[in-house]
Amino acid sequence: NNKNEIISLNKKAIDIFSLSSDYKDRDLRLLDIAPKTVKEMSTVNKTRIKSIFFEQIGSRIYKIEVAPLEFEKIKKEDNYPSVASILIDVTEEYNADKMKKDFVANASHELKSPITSILGYSQLISEGLIEDKIEKEAKRMSKIVFNLLRLSSIENNQLRTIGRINLEKGIKDLVESIRLQIEKKDLEVDIDIPTDMEIKMNEMDFQDLFLNLIDNAVKYNKEGGRISIKADKKENFVAIEDNGIGISKENLSRIFERFYRVDKARSRKDGGTGLGLSIAKYVASYYGYSLDVTSTLGVGTKFTCYFESKDNEIK
Repeated sequence: NNKNEIISLNKKAIDIFSLSSDYKDRDLRLLDIAPKTVKEMSTVNKTRIKSIFFEQIGSRIYKIEVAPLEFEKIKKEDNYPSVASILIDVTEEYNADKMKKDFVANASHELKSPITSILGYSQLISEGLIEDKIEKEAKRMSKIVFNLLRLSSIENNQLRTIGRINLEKGIKDLVESIRLQIEKKDLEVDIDIPTDMEIKMNEMDFQDLFLNLIDNAVKYNKEGGRISIKADKKENFVAIEDNGIGISKENLSRIFERFYRVDKARSRKDGGTGLGLSIAKYVASYYGYSLDVTSTLGVGTKFTCYFESKDNEIK
């Protein structure tokens, strides 16, 4: 009301503002966990102009509308002028919209970097010394675009041709495809997979899932390090473990985010796009698999893909 007193709160509002149901102090400042709401309610009461805004209260995001009350009978009471406020929980919608905006911003940044390099190198091309650098940046940009298209394809749930893939052969083929990177860092790769273990999956999805996990173990490993790839037919899982640099706790929860890199300098040097683990996660989700990760900084990282036993039975 005009004295900045709370006239009424419904049960849900009492929960949102963390008040007891028998709250005695009715001062508006009691809603101190929502300072913007408190300020807007006072302002609207003075100006009589409706206000719509967003505020985070606790761990949730609310769309809040504060409007002046104009009922005739209220004007005869001590509570006039007064305002009412409605809070709508829009946390999921807000986060989804933020992810889209972040994605566009990150994609623009990632594409801008190689384009800027190419333009800069092209000015010096007459010297005949930097063609290889242009090619490297062009390949990196091409890889970013390709991965973006793959993410789009996966997220749109486009139909894939499903076939039987021998897990041991498939993994060994992927390891051979990046043999140069493995040898360059003098890594030891140990593969322990039952020879008769098969999985029903699209070939490109198989590559997107496991090559990204293996590639991650190579990039973030130390010189002379070790990679262990082990599968268990009974427990329905494949685990890829390295003894590399590891991931800190604060970074571990974000590694599946698009364009997120634990070590940006190392990723760019190795031609990383920051999309590999996002693609792996989406592929796993598409098939109903769960992709877990454990890591200790300075010790190593382990990714484990558990297969669903119903629609994607391992035989």
